[in-house]
Amino acid sequence: MTMLLKAMLNSQLAAREMDRLFDSMFSGQAVEGSPARSRLIAPAVNVTEDADAYHAEAELPGVLAEHLEIDATVDQVTIRGSRVIEAPEGARVLRRERAAGTFERTIGLPAPIDADRVEARLSDGVLTITLPKRAEDRPRRVEVRSLPQSS
Repeated sequence: MTMLLKAMLNSQLAAREMDRLFDSMFSGQAVEGSPARSRLIAPAVNVTEDADAYHAEAELPGVLAEHLEIDATVDQVTIRGSRVIEAPEGARVLRRERAAGTFERTIGLPAPIDADRVEARLSDGVLTITLPKRAEDRPRRVEVRSLPQSS
């Protein structure tokens, strides 16, 4: 009975460890001691749309505006940057869980944008990018005129 219990416990621990590894791979968080610890995985991004533009919001806590680069083309936007986390001078790091390093994220857009009018702002760790749609690709309201009835 004890051997069966140990085997079950070991398989549960192994399953938990596998879950943790898979979660870390797909959530963008590095596992303690892994090479991914030295780089920042691509940030989470939400993209919304209104009549005039697409709006992308990326979570970038601890990233400074001067460490960001945004490239926009007619059908995509790329966010590149880095997060630098330095220990205070003379301090010895005992544990490092916050990821630091570089990242890059490219988001495809469903319709062409006016890349010359793209705007970006960083506030409270959230990068907001406004990607205006090209004027010729925006829906246009067409007025329906009433013609006099012919007799």
